[in-house]
Amino acid sequence: MDWSTLQEAAAIVRAAGAENPAETITRAVSAAQLVLGAFPTPGRTPPVIRIRVILPQRKLDTKMMDWLHAPVLDFEKSEILCRGFALESWEYFHPRNHPARIAIWRADLIRRWPPINHGKSTGLDPLAAPRGGRQRTGAPEQYDWDEIEQFIRREFSKRGDFTRRENRVEGWRSQNDLIGLIKDHLEGLNEPIPGETRFKEKVGEMLQKLRSELATDH
Repeated sequence: MDWSTLQEAAAIVRAAGAENPAETITRAVSAAQLVLGAFPTPGRTPPVIRIRVILPQRKLDTKMMDWLHAPVLDFEKSEILCRGFALESWEYFHPRNHPARIAIWRADLIRRWPPINHGKSTGLDPLAAPRGGRQRTGAPEQYDWDEIEQFIRREFSKRGDFTRRENRVEGWRSQNDLIGLIKDHLEGLNEPIPGETRFKEKVGEMLQKLRSELATDH
């Protein structure tokens, strides 16, 4: 496995059935783990995707990471707008925004978005909206489940799985603790909060998916 461009990543996400690959990837990048070397460090696979950012002749600003948490991506050029500075220059104290190449670890893409079929390519633009789309019945979904899943992955990346004894601390012992954190997060975004039954069901599905992904890498 190696690195994928944003366009290649979009094709993988589209093959998994995502309706808006660009938005899906942008959200995943906002929670990504930044790899500073040429390849990820061998070991435990993180619950988030891993990315590499290449800024020629400058050093990345890895202290203030708002440029990564709210990414501005150019899918055609596979670039991200990031802050960096030239050594021994005024930029060292005042890093500026620069376009840099970005790549996503392909194994993370395949693990996170496995293809729903293995047929031939349709030739469609991977960033375009799907033709026809999926058939929907009833009222449209009003909750941002993708944002909720990204939040779960970020928390697992920082805290680990609460089912493991060594990761358990006050406020991080159960699915109910996680749901409480998600509610606080959604309130901060002024997003609606799902009903209790539906909420627990969806979070349970996301946890099962995430743990299954991580288990396949061991």
